[in-house]
Amino acid sequence: MKTLSRRQREALEFVTRCIRERGVVPSVREVAEHLGLRSPATAQRHLRALVEKGYLRRIPHRMRGLELLQPLGSEDVVHLPLVGRVAAGRGAVAEEVIEDFLPVPRNLGWQEGCFLLRVRGDSMVGAGIFDGDLVVVRRQQTALPGDLVVALVEEEATVKRLGVEDGRYLLRAENPAYPPIREPFRIVGKVVGLLRRYPEVRS
Repeated sequence: MKTLSRRQREALEFVTRCIRERGVVPSVREVAEHLGLRSPATAQRHLRALVEKGYLRRIPHRMRGLELLQPLGSEDVVHLPLVGRVAAGRGAVAEEVIEDFLPVPRNLGWQEGCFLLRVRGDSMVGAGIFDGDLVVVRRQQTALPGDLVVALVEEEATVKRLGVEDGRYLLRAENPAYPPIREPFRIVGKVVGLLRRYPEVRS
């Protein structure tokens, strides 16, 4: 990562804190007020520099459309947002509520466009995905049959395997206790990795 000026570092620290504490990116005006700047245009210039240096990413067609790619810290890790909820947003964009940022090794390739989602339930145990696991999701709106995807069903996110039956797409669980989910649903990402914390063994 490229070095930051003092003001850029202060802006990045403020953006990081707002996302962690409030789950939203601060407005340009809020950044300006925090930095003690009279002009929001100056704050906008600092945010643009953070985008150019790879710390932030712009998300088109979204209000406060910035995503935190790299909080201040180690250059050997990338901090992925842990999304507590993914719900349907305006147009083709899914709105995310960010709970935290978790470090993962940069050399795994999980960087731009990825987020973490905690799995709830046992519908994917046949794929080796268990309740409480964190799946790494790459944002995309299309996938191939057989891919593991995160899809929105009635504005709630679910992890399932994409399938086709009679020429129509459906979502299959990896547990025979759960029936397939048929359209309508909307794909918001493809599962590209899995993180699991093994329970401690106590004697």
